[in-house]
Amino acid sequence: MPQKKNPVVAEIARTKIGEILGDMVKLIMTVSRQPSGYSLDYQQITPKLWNSFKEVMETARILSKMIKDINVNEEKAFKACLGPILLTEIANRLVQEHKLSFRIAHQTRAELSEALDNDALNKEIFEQVISRYIVQTIDYKEFRRKLDPYKVISSYRTIGSANPQEVKKMIEVDRRRVEGLRQWFRDTLDKLQKLFILSTTI
Repeated sequence: MPQKKNPVVAEIARTKIGEILGDMVKLIMTVSRQPSGYSLDYQQITPKLWNSFKEVMETARILSKMIKDINVNEEKAFKACLGPILLTEIANRLVQEHKLSFRIAHQTRAELSEALDNDALNKEIFEQVISRYIVQTIDYKEFRRKLDPYKVISSYRTIGSANPQEVKKMIEVDRRRVEGLRQWFRDTLDKLQKLFILSTTI
């Protein structure tokens, strides 16, 4: 279907995790069933290791090119985050702040979403829907303000959430983790090279 524009590279890269985990399970099962000493079973391990390394390296190389060339249409992305998509957050707020059951909160959300989809949501309809489910009065203007995507993500506080500050923290954590792995690889490679040189000179 030529009209479709699937993120093919990202979709295929996602499948590679499953393939590599599958190889890891095969390795673990092979090693865990050894009685003692060296067995020819280990010959089955090496190809799976090389295949996993190859998949990781090729996927990382391709993803690095894809990510570098991504251009985000900010206006279009922002519009996609408006309207009914934010009403799930409203349902969560109804549960937290007004002590509604999750089922009732989502029923309220569904009715508000329908009106919002039809561009018919106003103060009167909002108050009619709300009055059917909760006793407390909810300010309509405050409700509309909560439909701001920036306010929604800024309200998140948990580690790893979409809050911009949390995203920056996680980027820094991952950057340090990657640098630590790189240093470990450099140290390990240096040790292996020294051992190789030592073994060839004996």
